[in-house]
Amino acid sequence: MKQRSLERSLRLLLLPLALLPGGLRAQGTGVYGELPLKEREVHLVESAAGLAEQFGRRGYLHPDPALGELVRRIGRRLAPPPSDPYIEYRFHVLRDPLPNAFALPDGQVFVNTGMLASLENEAQLATLLAHEIAHAAGHHTIQLLRASRSSLVAGSIARSYGASVALSVGGLELELDLGSGPGPEPVFATAVMGYDRSLEEEADRHAVASVAEAGYDVRESPRLFEVLALGSAGEPSAAATEWGSPPQLRDRARTLREVVARLGETTDLEALTVGREAYRPLRHAVGLLTAEDLIRAERPRAAALLAWWLVADDDRDARAHYALAEALRALGPEEATREESLAGAREEYERALQLDPGLALARRGLGLVLFEQGESRGAGRELLSYLRSRPDADDKAPILERIEAITADLRTAEGEDRNDHAKNQ
Repeated sequence: MKQRSLERSLRLLLLPLALLPGGLRAQGTGVYGELPLKEREVHLVESAAGLAEQFGRRGYLHPDPALGELVRRIGRRLAPPPSDPYIEYRFHVLRDPLPNAFALPDGQVFVNTGMLASLENEAQLATLLAHEIAHAAGHHTIQLLRASRSSLVAGSIARSYGASVALSVGGLELELDLGSGPGPEPVFATAVMGYDRSLEEEADRHAVASVAEAGYDVRESPRLFEVLALGSAGEPSAAATEWGSPPQLRDRARTLREVVARLGETTDLEALTVGREAYRPLRHAVGLLTAEDLIRAERPRAAALLAWWLVADDDRDARAHYALAEALRALGPEEATREESLAGAREEYERALQLDPGLALARRGLGLVLFEQGESRGAGRELLSYLRSRPDADDKAPILERIEAITADLRTAEGEDRNDHAKNQ
């Protein structure tokens, strides 16, 4: 790749949107150089640091070293030199099944495990991180705070989120009071839940430039927004997310395809890195975790869709079959009949145990399915096996109650059978 050609192409990417095809006229307001803080903005940056400390103190930062190192390595490769002393680019993974990512004004970037489970390769992850870096580098949060001095902008924020908003990030409930007037709280809400379209598109365009400069395949950049338009775990969705509605996301993908096509005229795109195979095992691992968290969040359909991918990715993974079984067992009647859900779950539990007979949780799940299917004897056997292998299980008490109920039912049935046999003699 010729460096001079790449630099010229990158300058083209950052031309004002009004000069590019497609009729878009959105104007971003980012400042990508030094931006000294005003007095009221110091609290904003201090609050950002405090928020990150809360995540760590409460254990919401995902500890997987391989995944965290990948995110940090790619992030450091993309991050520009900080323009201000209060900016330090740092990259964290939050355990949260929601497919989201956000940046704080002090340069910290957070990516949810649910987002990492949705991505397909390192190039898409690079686009995601570069987008969030652009929000921090362009001082978008600070610019929004300055704009919020206008009662019109403040009122728009309040109308969007109400007088207060409760954000759940990594399991941490953030109660943000928007009723006391413009301040850092609604700005943080916007940072987590998404900026207006002009700032998002500005960040998209800066992201593509950074991704290409770092050597990642920018042809995967539009694909990122197509993946996000599908929703959690590739689930078709018409609902808006923090990244926009599906039509908006598809529009952003189309715009970036035009940008990438222009870049391809002067750049050897084939020389850029995708990183699909390197990302695959990490995605599989975080996918297992996300499927589990989606079930706990009472989103079994999304969990099932993700688990089906996990099984297809590695049919020999007992945990993937177990995750699919758990999701199927949790499906509501609007997804399938109860009989179909139980039959599918039973098949997946049995497959998981065939691959790993020591997977105790699969014994528990199979026992509960058999009980619901009316096979009490088999249910009792599996539940007893579960407790023998996990004598200190958190759910020991309710499982023991279920076993006692099964035992009582079997004794009653056996007594009735003996009485019937005696009458027939």
